[in-house]
Parts: sequence; C-alpha cells; structure tokens
Amino acid sequence: MGDTADAAKKTRVCVIGAGWFGILAAKTYLQVEPTIDLTLLESNPTPGGTWSRDRVHPELRAQQPYGVYEYADLPLPTEGVADPYNTFIPSEKLHEYILSYATQFGVLDKIRCNSPVTKLERDGSGEGWRVWVGDATEPEEYDKVIVATGLTSRPNLPDHLNLDSFTARWLHCRDVGAHYSFLTSPSCKTIVVYGGGKSALDAAYLGAKFGKKVEWIIRPDSEGNGTSGIYPSEIMGQNTNDVVGSRWGASQYPSLDLMEQKHWSYGFFHTGRNRLGYWFHWWWWGYLGRWMDKWAGYEKSENMKKLRPLVRERAAFWANVPASIANHPDTLERIHSGENITVHRATITSLSGNIVDTTFGSFPTDALILATGWKNSAPIYSPELAAELGVPQPTETYPEDLRQKWEDLDTRAEAEILKLFPRLKEAPKDWKAKKPITETPYRLYRNIVPAELAAKRDRSIAFVGAVACLNTAIASEAVALWAVAWMTEHKGGPIWGPHGSFTTKEDMEWDVAMRTAFSRTRYQYAGTSQPYALYEYQPMVDKMMMELEVNPYRKGGGWWKELFGTYFPRDYKGIVEEWIVKRDEMAKLPNYR
Repeated sequence: MGDTADAAKKTRVCVIGAGWFGILAAKTYLQVEPTIDLTLLESNPTPGGTWSRDRVHPELRAQQPYGVYEYADLPLPTEGVADPYNTFIPSEKLHEYILSYATQFGVLDKIRCNSPVTKLERDGSGEGWRVWVGDATEPEEYDKVIVATGLTSRPNLPDHLNLDSFTARWLHCRDVGAHYSFLTSPSCKTIVVYGGGKSALDAAYLGAKFGKKVEWIIRPDSEGNGTSGIYPSEIMGQNTNDVVGSRWGASQYPSLDLMEQKHWSYGFFHTGRNRLGYWFHWWWWGYLGRWMDKWAGYEKSENMKKLRPLVRERAAFWANVPASIANHPDTLERIHSGENITVHRATITSLSGNIVDTTFGSFPTDALILATGWKNSAPIYSPELAAELGVPQPTETYPEDLRQKWEDLDTRAEAEILKLFPRLKEAPKDWKAKKPITETPYRLYRNIVPAELAAKRDRSIAFVGAVACLNTAIASEAVALWAVAWMTEHKGGPIWGPHGSFTTKEDMEWDVAMRTAFSRTRYQYAGTSQPYALYEYQPMVDKMMMELEVNPYRKGGGWWKELFGTYFPRDYKGIVEEWIVKRDEMAKLPNYR
C-alpha cells in the first residue's frame, strides 16, 4: 500500500526527443529530482538525434574537435587519436558516446525508440499533458513535458518538385547514413546534390571520395540566400575554437546579453561611442574576412568561384548562412580539382524518370540528395496551442490579433536594436530572405519557456535545443539546468529572481521581441528562419548561469586566463550540484515557497 501511494505521487515527466539536448535534460532532471517517473520518446530506431545510428556514417564528422563536443561530466574517449584537439569527431563515435552517456547516468533504459509523438495537448485539468504516440488509440498522460526535438528533425522538401515522378533514388540529407551502402556502391555512379549549406558540402564530399560524378546544384544568388562560407579548422595557425571560444572572442560579437550585463566590451566595441574600439572591431573583421577568403581560394577554380559567399566583405561576421568547417583535409582539393565535383548555380525545375532538369541543363543521375534545410513547425500542436506556446506554425493559421501584436512589438524592437547596435544598420541589403516567410518564429522566453504560460506560473512545459549556436555542448549544459530549475518550481530559479521578484508577461514578451529582432537583424536569413546565437553563446550562457546564481566564471587562474582562456564543456562540470546546494540554502529562507 505504501509503495503504491509513493508511486502515485511521483511526477510523471516526458522528454520528447532523445538527442543531445533531450538526454542531457533527462539526466539533469533525474539529478535534481531522482524520484520522478521519467520517459523519453524517440521517433528514430536509436537514440542520438542528429547522431542516431541511421544518420551517421564513416565520412560524416562533427564540426568540432575532441574536447569541444562532449558532455561536461563525461569526457569523450580519445584513445588511438594522435592529436585530439585538432581532430574532428567521427559521427559514429559520437553515436556510441551518447549511448554510453545515457547508460552511465541511468537514462538509456527510460528511452522508448520508434515512438513518434503525433499530438500534444493539455489534459482535462489543464495542468498536465496528453501525449499521443504512433498509432495508439489512447494518449499517455504526464505532469511535465520537455520538448527536445531540436532544429533538425523535420526535413524541408521543395514543394514545387514532383518527387513521385522520379525513378532514381532520392533522399533528404538527413538520410544519407541510411542510404550510405547504396551511395558508395558501384551501382551508384552519378549523384546530384541540391543545396548550398554544410550538409550539401558533406554529401558532395562523400560522392567525390568514392569516385562518383557529383553534380552540385546551388540556386543562384538572385533566387537563394547564397552559399555557406567554408571555414578552416585553423585561423592564422590557431585552432578555430580558440579564436571563437574565449571571452575575448565573445567580446568581438554584438550581444544583447553583454549589453544587459553592462560588459565593458559593449561600450568599447559596439556602440560607436569609443572611436578606437569601434574602428578596431571593424578592422579586425575585415582583416579576418580577407584572410579566410584567401585561404578558401575562391578565385583559384571555377568550382570555388561558384561557392563564393554572396557578400565577401566580412562574410564571417554576418554569417547569413550557417558556416561550414572544412573538416576533411582534402575537402578544398577535391572541389578545386573538379575531377569528380562540378558546381552549378541553377534551380531544379522538374524531375522525370532519372533526369533532373535545371535552369542550366538536364542531368541523368542514380541519386538525388536534397540538402534543402529543415522545417521549424511541427504538426503535433494545434494552431491554438502553437500560438499559446510560442512555437512555429504556418503563417496562415496564426491568429490575426497575435499577428498584429507581434508585428508592433517586432517593429519597435528592431528600431531599438539598431540604436543599441548601430553597426547592424550596415547589414548587406541583398541578404534578406528571397522566399516569403511561411512559418512564424519561435517566441520562447530564454528560448526555453512560453511567456504565456510562465506568466500564469505554469511550469509544466519547457523546450531545449530551440536555438542554433556555435557550441552546442556548452549551451546545452546551461539550457538543461535552467529548464529543470524552472520546471521544478524553486523560487530562486529563473524568472523569479533571488529576491522573489517576478518578471511580468509584458517584460518577457518584450525580451522575446528584442531577441527575435536581434537574431533577424544580426544574421539576416539565418536569424529569420530560426533562433540564432552563432557567436554570442558565451554571454547567453553567462546570463542563464547568473539567473541560476551559479558562478559563470569558471576558468580560474586570474583575469587573464578568464579573458583569453578557451572555454570547454568540461569547465561546466558540477553546475547541477552547485545549483542544488544553492536551492537547498534558499529553502531555509523565510517565506520560501
């Protein structure tokens, strides 16, 4: 009887998605409240998300080296790797590592694979959630839900192409791993790759390595949003991670969080009030841009000329299209040689039989790989729920009153952003999205919680992995803890400050509008399609740590090391334990709730 009563009191927690963020959020929740009844629902046959078994293959590498892409409290093994910090992590090794992490922290046995969520809705009480899984006729009920489906779950396929009329094999870049055997077999001689981003580069490299004829088709700049800049693994002899991963590196990027923290670098580099700092900041990005342009050698071959970014001047600063790291040493050589890869700036107009028709010409092929990006909206929400939560939905289903409200907020926020960061007025005008916006943006406070629900003190749902940034591993540690601290109803956690002050709905909505406007103004197309904090992840993490009252300055060794030392995920080891101590101290205070 007692055991049954105790079991009935357990908080039922569902994590939707068992990728990098979902597994870490689950582990963090278990660490904070070990007695919960936890379930992770994963649509794929194996955990791992981007690094699940059917998405990895021998030629796919992470864009980060060993030590940069790992969880804080479990080093990724480096046995047999001669130079780990200068070696990009093989995708298959990442898959095994994620499984090992989930096993070690008691998460793996709570994951149900092949369990796609088809619908999410409030339960009858309005306090919990009903989750519909697969073709089940009855929903599962939970007290708390963490949505960890990320930004690369739902492929975006060109809607003007009749894929049913295509007799050759076609696939989205998400499924290259599942089709790896065919793509590398003798029966596949020609591959057409469509797209200009990192996944397209990976697909083209794969084909070229195995001697296939690769026709790489990228829409012209007049129709698309340009190509993804190809960046080196080292910048002027220094590991790229060392250049971008220190607080000094973070000071070179405009950041709302640095501004709100009254950090010295905001006034010195980004406002124009200090002429020397303002000049140096722009000179540095110009110098770096010219160096990287020369390294890529865009003028050395016809192929590379066609891969040249739409705007070359300070292209690395603007980052209109997510960047690509050349994580194979022979990447550029294969592109320059043109032996197996031919780049075309054209648009696919139709498909018929095994023929890909484009504005440049027609190409017979054995395989078509569509590296055409991702959709942000998810069909698991009703239009009404999506609007309440602040998650993307088709623009045609968005309520008119909310559309007008957010248009007003967005307009005022963009004007404020341009005042705070005058450099952003110089953004290249032709980098605006070429296609009509068909989905509403994410509108989550801290990219984690719905402002509408937070204002009601409804802590039953949170989102993790809803922002793109350069260092997923570091960001995920802070995001997971922030989300769990919020959901476990501790007054000293986020939104309620250390003295119990509550952020109003209006304050949260203005913060959301400011960050949406910043992302869109700072990164143009990339920041319009999804929340984007490519470079400014460190100040973002600092702010969450400060809100949690956990020390964000973790390098040790004095101010010099703190300013110029490179931050790694391992620097955040122990933050959950630190926060638990803080939580327990606050529980002893008078009027703690």
